[in-house]
Amino acid sequence: MKHNIKITEEISLLLKKHRALDDAADHLSARKYLSQLERQELKKLKINRLRAKDKIQLLRNTLGEGDESA
Repeated sequence: MKHNIKITEEISLLLKKHRALDDAADHLSARKYLSQLERQELKKLKINRLRAKDKIQLLRNTLGEGDESA
């Protein structure tokens, strides 16, 4: 039971991180022009967002929560 609570807490933290990364990526994507540095930052944000989503899904599968999207 404690293990499930820990996993649930980790999912919650990852969901917050995913939302923050999503917001940051959306903010950059909304700009008409991005410098090379900004394009690299956007790419990193998207990669990290995807990694967070994958980890959320893995943890949800561990709990048996199935296919809920992040």
